[in-house]
Amino acid sequence: MLSTRPDMVGERIAKEFEQLQEDNPPVPYDEVKQERQFTLLQKYAHIPASTYCKSHSQNR
Repeated sequence: MLSTRPDMVGERIAKEFEQLQEDNPPVPYDEVKQERQFTLLQKYAHIPASTYCKSHSQNR
């Protein structure tokens, strides 16, 4: 995405991002989704479910 925004990252960096995109094959969505879910579970596993349930019900 940053390769499309040279106004944000500069022309040289945008070209480098563009080259990275061209050099790497696309990753199937299912693989990305699985990795994202695993990462989130690892990051928030220490939070008890009861904490989430309480805060979620208070925001309704």
